[in-house]
Order: sequence, then structure tokens, then C-alpha cells
Amino acid sequence: MKLKTDNRCLNEDMIFEYFIGELHKDSTKIVEAHLRNCNTCLLKIREFALVKSGLETEHGLPVPEDLMQRVIQNWKKNVNVTT
Repeated sequence: MKLKTDNRCLNEDMIFEYFIGELHKDSTKIVEAHLRNCNTCLLKIREFALVKSGLETEHGLPVPEDLMQRVIQNWKKNVNVTT
């Protein structure tokens, strides 16, 4: 994953991979350090959390793990995420 060229914000792919726990340990440290000083990227994480929470609470049931994995895989296909 690469930082945006202006180095102010992380790209959305990296933020999402951090959110779902798929970043390498070194990249995770970079994201966490960045999030301490960037409300914009922190809000992106919050948006992902709200979507996940909304899916889980819409009907009072947790999102099945296989469904969550399919959503993640479809998202990756659409944004061409490379790990």
C-alpha cells in the first residue's frame, strides 16, 4: 500500500485493510501513527465501522462471517487492492 502523493492522508485501500486487520505489522504501525494526527483518515475508519455496525444491527443479528468475507472480496476486486 502507498501513501497518497501529498502524504497528508492514507489511501482508502490502506485504511480499509487496516480496518479489517489485513495489514502487515509494519504497515499497521504506520497507519496507527498517522491516525493519531489525522481526523480525515480517522473518520474513514469510523465510516467503515458504522457500515459494519449498521449491517449487524439492522435486524439485530450479527453479519455472518462468510457474508463479511464476500463483501470484503468484492470490495477488493472493485478497487484492485494488492497486499
